Amino acid sequence: MDYLFPKIQIHYNNKKKIINIKEYIEINSNLLKKEYLDFCYRIENIKLNKINLYNYFSIEKNHNLWEMSLIKEKSNFKSNKIYDVIIFLAIKKITIDYRVNKVILHNFAIGNDVLKFFKNYNVELVFSINNYNKSFKFRSVLKNIFLFYFFYHLFVLIKKIFFELKYNFFKDSNSNFLIFPYFAHFNHKKNYVNFNQFGKLGEIIKKKFIIDYQYLFVPSHNNKTLSDLPSFFKNNYSFLNGNINFINKINIIRNFCNYSFKFFFLKKKIISNLNKIDNCIFNIISNDYDASFSGYILIENLIWIKVFENYLSKTSKKKYGIFLLENQPWEKALITAWKNYGHGDIIGYTPTSINYWHMYNFDKSNKNYSSPTKIFISSNEGYKLLKRQYDKKKIIIHKMESLWFNYLVEKKINSNKNNSLVLILGDYDPTNNYEVLDIVSNSNLSKKNRILFKAHPHDLTKYNLDNIDQTKESNDYFFDKASLIISSGSTAAVLEYLYFRKKIFIYDNPFNFDMSPVKHLKYPLKFRSLEEFNNLLKKNANKSSIIKKYNNYYFLNKNLKRWKEFFYI
Repeated sequence: MDYLFPKIQIHYNNKKKIINIKEYIEINSNLLKKEYLDFCYRIENIKLNKINLYNYFSIEKNHNLWEMSLIKEKSNFKSNKIYDVIIFLAIKKITIDYRVNKVILHNFAIGNDVLKFFKNYNVELVFSINNYNKSFKFRSVLKNIFLFYFFYHLFVLIKKIFFELKYNFFKDSNSNFLIFPYFAHFNHKKNYVNFNQFGKLGEIIKKKFIIDYQYLFVPSHNNKTLSDLPSFFKNNYSFLNGNINFINKINIIRNFCNYSFKFFFLKKKIISNLNKIDNCIFNIISNDYDASFSGYILIENLIWIKVFENYLSKTSKKKYGIFLLENQPWEKALITAWKNYGHGDIIGYTPTSINYWHMYNFDKSNKNYSSPTKIFISSNEGYKLLKRQYDKKKIIIHKMESLWFNYLVEKKINSNKNNSLVLILGDYDPTNNYEVLDIVSNSNLSKKNRILFKAHPHDLTKYNLDNIDQTKESNDYFFDKASLIISSGSTAAVLEYLYFRKKIFIYDNPFNFDMSPVKHLKYPLKFRSLEEFNNLLKKNANKSSIIKKYNNYYFLNKNLKRWKEFFYI
């Protein structure tokens, strides 16, 4: 049953039709995704006083704040408005295709900007009973008052740079090969730390190059700020996050104030120069603009620019640098500063899957100053998804083994058919996790099953669970212990379990994109509700056909042959 799923009822030519909006979006995903990317390309190229909008955001030393904005980044994890835009585009397409005169929305709401847009085209959009929440929210009103918004974030900025980043744990060393790992996803035993992201790359590279590691701290359950780290880490590792001095901090505050007001007034000019469709989309993502140019994203970006300018202007010349490619703003600051000071190749490496709906992976612009000089892709599916856009930027993609998952080649497991352990893999989004935990708790899984929940490393939520235990064990611990794996959404860990022919159910959130890494590969064992989950439990899936299609996703070679060939080692 799908009566709780988001759907629309359309009225056209004296007929009625019910459309599941989630299913419609997934079926028409190529077109709708293209339309969104086309909008992102158009808006940065609109002209205001004969100048491209993109150029209005150019600041010191070739850095560009539009390039580092949420609108340009398109991260589903940082913006909850991307799906809203796709819903708007889907309804627009439906109204055109069916010549609709009335649309009734069931189990989801849209903003006033969308309502006004369709009203101008004589299409009536109405909400089903109790569906549209018009409750007054004082906090939302305050957020729309610019001066309140500005002074609040000015306070956040001052607190961050003078308290959270009070101490500088940066250390430079003589090197000609730089690796930029996140201080996350690691195994810590006594005084030894192994970071999974770059696997055994360091062991290979040190045979020919002098390596330096510059870490980017990421908050975790145990260490929410850089200062919370044990002394062992602060004394023995170099962290870039706090590499700013007092003069930098004063300049960051001054720039924050100047840019906040400048881009607040520019926003009005942008809106007045957009066509009706683009205007509607821009209003949907208006909060992303505000965060990027007068809010927390602007704060982060101004800090990152100073951090990388300070480091790369003074350090010795590097022949290579490599980082994990996710098109985040800090990457743009790194690449721009790297090129400013004439270092060698800066390599963007994709350590994991390229998910179809991870919009931050995709861009139609041909601008490449803030793009890597080379791209390393760890899967053939990723190569196919990204090749065209990097051809446009004239950047060569190289197919390389996955450093993160290359350990799978040497991992041997003993399959235990009698094991009743069920493992739930958590997602970035705690909302997804709670949905899955609720479904599993109320499902027909035998009470003999022991159920474990493994939270995502970057999910800081504290879960209070009944009849489900939490675990911090690594994935390889469960390869021969779990009989069923349940994924909460977008995690690429499912590909590790598919490699070992494990039975996996993937949650497909009915109120969002199919964020899984196998969306475009038509993976069959997915569920959106308790009923669909129970049906999967009864289903006798053709496991061999599933395995053949998915268990060879990554390029793997125990000797990392492609890496050695590229660096002539």
